[in-house]
Amino acid sequence: MKHLSVYNVIIALGLATVLASCSQTEPDLPGEEVTISLLQGKWDEYYEDPSFAMDGGLTWQIGKEEIVLHSYDVLTDTSEDVHIGYDVSRQNGQYIITLHYTKWAYDDSFQITVLNDKEMAWQKVGTTFSAGSYSGDYKHFVNDNYWKQ
Repeated sequence: MKHLSVYNVIIALGLATVLASCSQTEPDLPGEEVTISLLQGKWDEYYEDPSFAMDGGLTWQIGKEEIVLHSYDVLTDTSEDVHIGYDVSRQNGQYIITLHYTKWAYDDSFQITVLNDKEMAWQKVGTTFSAGSYSGDYKHFVNDNYWKQ
């Protein structure tokens, strides 16, 4: 009889392990509509690394259907606004923002790695982070309200 109860305990533990492994492993992510609403606003491209200095500034005004990228070049004291289409999709559990640069006739896709009301970060799809990829493969933004704190 004692042998039978040990056997039942082993079966119960095995069943509990199987059921626990079937639970959802990916945390719930907000839907695309929530993500787009978090994206909307004025974002300044910003890097805290003291070894990297931008020679101007980039401000991304993200609307519902379009981004206006305002660039300022301190060396030439010139600025330009570029209108960029975009869409957000979910691929393999990750949010991807695809930028449609109609001015230069190409698209660029980035994985959204950080997104909250204070900061946002993008990593170009198919690349990994390195300090030499600032503003190209890796983009970091702070919300315009960041400077008002």
